[in-house]
Amino acid sequence: MGFGVVITGGSNGVGFAYADEFLKRGHSVVICDIKDTALPVKALQLRNPEGQIYGTQCDVASAEQCHALAEFAKEKLGWAIIPNALGSIV
Repeated sequence: MGFGVVITGGSNGVGFAYADEFLKRGHSVVICDIKDTALPVKALQLRNPEGQIYGTQCDVASAEQCHALAEFAKEKLGWAIIPNALGSIV
């Protein structure tokens, strides 16, 4: 039995790869991104038809939106681990 995973920056790149791999291993996944997540969620569903994948829009720079993400994940997954796939260039 898998566990729940929340992945920030999940619409593309490393975040999308994380989501794909966690789904392949039988875990339930919530991806969030500052962009719309509908298309990446659909792509992940096609690649992993047995997996549970959910998406939501979230700007992680906003505390309010992060709290909403936590509530969304709690509702969908019960509990979750959160690997950080979001990066920045300084």
